[in-house]
Amino acid sequence: MRIPTFLLIIPTLLSAVLFGVAEYRDRQAVKAGAPKAPKGVLPIRWTSAGVIVLASVAGTVLGGYAGGGGFHVTVFVLGVGLSFLPLLAVTRFLGRVPGTAVVLALGLSAGVFSFLFAASIK
Repeated sequence: MRIPTFLLIIPTLLSAVLFGVAEYRDRQAVKAGAPKAPKGVLPIRWTSAGVIVLASVAGTVLGGYAGGGGFHVTVFVLGVGLSFLPLLAVTRFLGRVPGTAVVLALGLSAGVFSFLFAASIK
């Protein structure tokens, strides 16, 4: 099953844009006199991470068998890693834990991304 490459890089590009906007916003706030935010700490809950991982597992398994290549651990690890980027970017952009609706939407997109990614590899 062949899919266009741009569909696979959309989550990564959108995450990069969100990270850039959040960084710009934080720098402008510091210039205006706001205290610096702590670096390296993102408030991510285990349930949010679990939703992303379960959606990635389902997408990878279904996509692997739909594409004819079967289940590959390497494809699964890459799919989960790339699916976590939007969760991290949204958390950084919001500056707080995303709500249930946001996490479910990100889980759905992670499942679709993993399905397409696994289906495209043979």
